[in-house]
Amino acid sequence: MTFLNSFLKTFCVGLIVIVVASCNEAANSGNDKIDHADSMKKVATQVEKIVAISDTLIIDQTCAVIVTADSSQIAKRKKELGQDFYVGEDDYAFYLNETQTFLDSVKLKIIDCNGKKVLKFIYGDKKQELINLTKLDELWKVYLFDPKRKSKSVDMTMIDEEYKDYFK
Repeated sequence: MTFLNSFLKTFCVGLIVIVVASCNEAANSGNDKIDHADSMKKVATQVEKIVAISDTLIIDQTCAVIVTADSSQIAKRKKELGQDFYVGEDDYAFYLNETQTFLDSVKLKIIDCNGKKVLKFIYGDKKQELINLTKLDELWKVYLFDPKRKSKSVDMTMIDEEYKDYFK
């Protein structure tokens, strides 16, 4: 008897699901194109939000952030400066290496924001600072950050002095 009761309950639930699904399909049959288009817009919006989030580097801890230009920014600067670009690039490479060596020696965490378009610093009081990395005046930059004080873009040629001044 219990087997028959279980079977009947399962059968009734299945029948109800089929009827409800059929009713929804019949009610929406005239709106298929609209619903599909709306669904595609929702998916596209969700993808844009995910891309926007992945383009942002969120920093909420004491560290140094190294900003490096992407290939399109470098190509644009090469076009603007011509052969002079390579002199500056060599200097930046040298000082960036010196900066990384110094920061390693003081055991400060280094975060590279390669491929990111926005840098978001979150302070201890939950205030935020956004920096649009595509609009910077320099192709390579270093920021020092401590959640207790304002972030600072530092001069790589004087990294030891900048570090001491910021973290005193």
